[in-house]
Amino acid sequence: MLYLKEPETRENMIRIITLLALIFSLVSCDKDNGTGSGEVLTITPELLVSYYGKNWNTIEGGLKNKKDYLYTNLNNQTTLGVISLPAKDPDAPVKNYQLLINTNQQNIITKVVLTSTEPVDQPTGNKQMLYYYDKVFSKMTGVTYRWASENNPQAPPLTVSDLLLKLNNLSCTEASLSFGNSQMRMSAGYSAATHSFSFDL
Repeated sequence: MLYLKEPETRENMIRIITLLALIFSLVSCDKDNGTGSGEVLTITPELLVSYYGKNWNTIEGGLKNKKDYLYTNLNNQTTLGVISLPAKDPDAPVKNYQLLINTNQQNIITKVVLTSTEPVDQPTGNKQMLYYYDKVFSKMTGVTYRWASENNPQAPPLTVSDLLLKLNNLSCTEASLSFGNSQMRMSAGYSAATHSFSFDL
């Protein structure tokens, strides 16, 4: 018999049971490892943006033969599938990533997340933010939302121009940028504390 006397203990047990249930559901899902040609997927910021809102069937053929491709069929209320694979961008300051793509029940891509898999120092992180700004943020049309931050609660609010100036000076230890229009919202972030960069739609 298991007795849970303290509220904290009961709450921790609930968290553990919930986590185990989630792990079990992922392990028991259908998976497709693709054909695995060994080639890492080559990406650009523009290509990632082009994925958003597309039917998965229209791009699946170009991804499933790439290195370490993994498709997980979740088929829950909101998500049909989760696709994961390594990616590289030879032209970017940061070269190596993990790409995650979610599809909804209509098989439409509703989430694209790119995370660096190599250590990113401060100068490289600043250059990477500028790279994504030049390639996709600056080209978004019909922008209704702009947000820029150094992720410093003590710092005054920044305009996008302020952040770009700091990035050009390679002086940001933390930086976040988010733009949105009626079709999508894109965000990018760099952290010196975790030596990482991420981009998501």
